[in-house]
Amino acid sequence: RSVIVVGERRRVVGTLSDGDIRKALLDHRLLTTPVHQVMNLNFIALTPGEESRAQALFDQEHVFLIPLLDEAGRLVKILTAY
Repeated sequence: RSVIVVGERRRVVGTLSDGDIRKALLDHRLLTTPVHQVMNLNFIALTPGEESRAQALFDQEHVFLIPLLDEAGRLVKILTAY
């Protein structure tokens, strides 16, 4: 349902869901459109030690995954709703 987009220096820069892709297609964008033009830049992320907040965020924000990021913004773990 979603992927995490990683950029330079292995930093997480966004997420891309099937809904983001559907919206792009409805906006007449092609499947060749660069990911950075359709990905979500305002994604929800947590840091180590905040994992207990994940379930409430899954319920409130209706997201299926939350990246757990270190202090440099690099992916440590993927928290999933299921």
